[in-house]
Amino acid sequence: LHWKIIDEKKITVIENHLLESDIKNSSALPPPSLPFTHDHPADVFFVTQIGRLDRQKNPLFLVEVARLLKRQHPDILFLLVGEGPLQQTLKDKITEHNLQDTVFLAGHQTNISWLLEKSHIVALTSRWEGMPFALLEAIYFKKPIVATDIPGNRDLIREAETGFLVRNEEQFADKIQHLYHCRKLAVEMGKRGYKLNQHLFDLNRMKGLIRNVYREATDG
Repeated sequence: LHWKIIDEKKITVIENHLLESDIKNSSALPPPSLPFTHDHPADVFFVTQIGRLDRQKNPLFLVEVARLLKRQHPDILFLLVGEGPLQQTLKDKITEHNLQDTVFLAGHQTNISWLLEKSHIVALTSRWEGMPFALLEAIYFKKPIVATDIPGNRDLIREAETGFLVRNEEQFADKIQHLYHCRKLAVEMGKRGYKLNQHLFDLNRMKGLIRNVYREATDG
């Protein structure tokens, strides 16, 4: 549309959907290999990000956020779930800023249900996105979201109603701190996000939208 390559009437946007049963069926067992599951008290505050450890997802951004918050809020812990080429760089940066007890690299995990249930906030620091499944999963579990202000993230987050969209590490840290102090608001945001997006957990709806495109293209 921006380059006027195609007429707007010829474009149909179909959002990503998730099948509710698939999310429910992901393992609910806690990951015994992760130190935070047994080395920290139950009242710690968890910020979780799920995604590849690469340039697009920009996990080093979240490490800087953790550094900004550590002195004032040592009980806010960060969990990065995923693998990728930045893994060693992340380990070095975590060590450099003495964040070994604040930022945890969980590697690849299949027990997404358990991880999201335990989380207080879901983060996404991507430089660019389509429509991120990680945020759809967060919405299903009624979690407030703090994410970078980019297309894709904007499709799923209603600013200051279901989460926050931010432009830099300082803003990101500020919004996490705000939700840390306003736990009731965090819960309300999560519930509101699910209510506004629950249609995205019906795969039959997505099939119907695709079917309609074919029907229109072939005159029914």
